[in-house]
Amino acid sequence: MKTVHELNEKILKITSTIKENYPELLKNIGETPVKINYKDAEDVSIKNLTEYINSLESLVKEYSTNHKALKK
Repeated sequence: MKTVHELNEKILKITSTIKENYPELLKNIGETPVKINYKDAEDVSIKNLTEYINSLESLVKEYSTNHKALKK
């Protein structure tokens, strides 16, 4: 299992990629909800961060696929 620190690094890397390659998606990052339940903070944080990473990766993948199709 990845640590919170590792997950935060991955989020930073993905958001940096978005800023550099797809700046038009930055508005979507702010609209992506991250739910935090403080009952079991460590597990919940890891779960929520992982879900957030998955949503960012999905956003980039979907956009880049559609964006390439539009350029052709």
